[in-house]
Amino acid sequence: MTGNRTTKPGGWIWLGLLLLAAGILRFYKLNSPLWLDEVVALVQSYREPFWQILTSFPGHFPHPLYGQLAHGSLSVFGESAFSIRLPAALFGIAGIFYFYRFSRRFSGHGEALLGAALLTVSYHHIYFSQDARGYTVYLLLALIATGLFTRAAAFIASGQMAVAYFWMHQPRSLWPIGDPPEGNSGSLAILFCFAFFLLVFTGGGSYSIDAQRKRHR
Repeated sequence: MTGNRTTKPGGWIWLGLLLLAAGILRFYKLNSPLWLDEVVALVQSYREPFWQILTSFPGHFPHPLYGQLAHGSLSVFGESAFSIRLPAALFGIAGIFYFYRFSRRFSGHGEALLGAALLTVSYHHIYFSQDARGYTVYLLLALIATGLFTRAAAFIASGQMAVAYFWMHQPRSLWPIGDPPEGNSGSLAILFCFAFFLLVFTGGGSYSIDAQRKRHR
């Protein structure tokens, strides 16, 4: 960061305290009993070898990237509710940090810190940071896609949407518009797949962090 966008030492202290609070809120009762969808994901995906998670998608679990992260956590920490939820919690905290950094490109320290604080105490963000699914991973990738390493993040997100469509929607019906049996309800997956794919070629735009990094080289 340069110019009036530089965060002063005191600002980093406040951000550190905010991230500490975010960690406490997200790790509190992280080892509580698993929900049914988490149990299904554990049995059908997380316990399987890495290459099987990467190449096969059994059951109702369109989060193959998170499956690989959870498998790695299980390998390191053993099988528990805590270990399969750990990646979600870490990505949730990382998302708050990146949200602050991204906001500082367009606002002052106070405004960026306030936005990060609201995300820190958000019920839904805490909930999904304690759910062994890929939602916080997607949020962080979406934030990154708005300004930093846009093309790489958008390519991953586009691939995730393609997997979701061909795995969860297309087998139901050929037509993507409408609910089964007439359609397969996959229109939004197609929309986001091509929207992210467009960003692979266009980048984040003139106000993105990528663009500002090039200007300051």
